[in-house]
Amino acid sequence: MKSKQLKNGLYLAIFLLASACSHSTSDTEIDAEEAGQLLKITAEEFEYNKMQTGMPVKQFFEETINCTGFIKAETGGIAQISSPVSGILSSIHCSLGDYVKKGQVLGLISSNELILMQQEFIETSVGLNQVKADYERIKILYDDNIAAKKEFLAVVSQYKTMTAKYNSLKLRLENMRLNTEKIEKGELYAEFPVAASISGHISKQNMILGQYVEPQNRLTEIVNVDKLQLNISVFESDINKLKIGQNISFNVFGEKNFSHAAQLTSIGKTIDTDTKAIECLAKIKAEKDFSFINQSYIEARIVVDRQEKNSIPTEAIIKLGDEYFVYVVEKKEGADYFLKKHTLIPGKTNGSFTEISESADLKDILISGVYNLPVE
Repeated sequence: MKSKQLKNGLYLAIFLLASACSHSTSDTEIDAEEAGQLLKITAEEFEYNKMQTGMPVKQFFEETINCTGFIKAETGGIAQISSPVSGILSSIHCSLGDYVKKGQVLGLISSNELILMQQEFIETSVGLNQVKADYERIKILYDDNIAAKKEFLAVVSQYKTMTAKYNSLKLRLENMRLNTEKIEKGELYAEFPVAASISGHISKQNMILGQYVEPQNRLTEIVNVDKLQLNISVFESDINKLKIGQNISFNVFGEKNFSHAAQLTSIGKTIDTDTKAIECLAKIKAEKDFSFINQSYIEARIVVDRQEKNSIPTEAIIKLGDEYFVYVVEKKEGADYFLKKHTLIPGKTNGSFTEISESADLKDILISGVYNLPVE
């Protein structure tokens, strides 16, 4: 009896031992499988690599059109100065790059043509006074039916002709900034001033002391830098995306960043048959510490769409072949972190952040310090 009880107890012990071993083996297999999927990071490694975790955040992402162009002055923002009559430059009062105000004297021109014009003006003034007296006399006689109509009309015609000639000469002299009252008194000018027609900077200077100039010669060019705009070329395929008022960022040739701003003000109506592009205009937003230069080459980006999306830092995303993934903290035991790969499909990027389509199930993403982690 005792032998049988001992034998049964031995069988029970063996069964329990086998059962325990079976459970232990199963748990070990599960832990091994889970450990194979997770990447263990110690607290020291986490701190040394300056790792940080975070969650998706809202960021704005833009759809842009890349284009090129140049800076040009608006209508009324550029002026070319020339002489109304032939003459010789007797003095120059400006230099290339100078800022000048409207009406400011840029130089003086001495001219024989000017002297002859003043002489003709004086003679016309004297003749007009004589004709005016005849007109007033004949008008009285005509009104009293004493003078013949034919005689009256002849004097009227002469009076109107002389008046027109006088006013024409007077306007020409006044446009040359000369005092016609002094000229009528016999005080003639030997030279006349060349003045700025707008305020701005001297962008071109073609004046040389003693130079003989004619009306078709361009002496200076003035540009108002406050009235500069962008002239950009947009390809035909992107025209339908354009709308007046869209924001533009651009850089001037030689700059790396698109640090200047403008706004689309005009969309052209004709496509260039050679370039397959359309010309558009944009108003430049003024800057205190930067001065734009007329005819500068520029590169621009037109923002045609702007939406707020879920995103994560671009540096958190790892690319392996055609696959993109991030590391997510799956669990934490003591001071150790256990990371798991999470595959995702990235969208647009604004440089620092990248758009992602999912966010609800993403928490504790490793957002910095990923560059030293294995990608396999």
